[in-house]
Amino acid sequence: MSAVEEVKARITVPEVLLRYGLPTSSRGRIPCPIHQGEDPNFAYTDERFHCFVCGAGGSVIDLVMGLFGLTYPQALVRLDEDFGLGLMRGQRDERARRKAAEVAQKRAQERRRREDGKKAYQSLTAAFCAEIRGLRLGEERPSRWNGEGEPPALPASWVEAAHRLPYLEYWLEENSNFERWEANSHRSHSNSQLHSGGLPGGDGPL
Repeated sequence: MSAVEEVKARITVPEVLLRYGLPTSSRGRIPCPIHQGEDPNFAYTDERFHCFVCGAGGSVIDLVMGLFGLTYPQALVRLDEDFGLGLMRGQRDERARRKAAEVAQKRAQERRRREDGKKAYQSLTAAFCAEIRGLRLGEERPSRWNGEGEPPALPASWVEAAHRLPYLEYWLEENSNFERWEANSHRSHSNSQLHSGGLPGGDGPL
């Protein structure tokens, strides 16, 4: 039996998920750990897996390739070492192990960044929703005018609220979920760099 066949026979997909700190499910469906999905579109058995969104699929070796950005031989070495199979002793690829560690670290950093971003988005959305409710339920309203004489002056706070409502509602519509907020934030950041005086990497204003 070859090393590839041995690895596939001795290691299951759920064992790989658990080994690298990922969730499992009795139904065999979880959010995809390869493209960082949020819905349970990643289906798996002991031998195979498939994501119905990003299309990733295959054996435990393919799973480790997708998780850590490794080549097929590198993933094979990593599984052999991490599960202590001893199939490829003397053929260890130190560069592959370092690269796998770097990729794992980057993925962990990206996961933390997205978690922090979600918290910021949820906090901002909740604040805007609360502000809209406060503006609509505010007690200070313009006095009714009977059409005689000069109309009463509008309260300054009511005028400010009336001007702010469209912006708040527009923001909530444009950022209806975290993914759209993240994309809009990234686009706004890129535009601010382009309009801050000069092109990226240039020496200053043209």
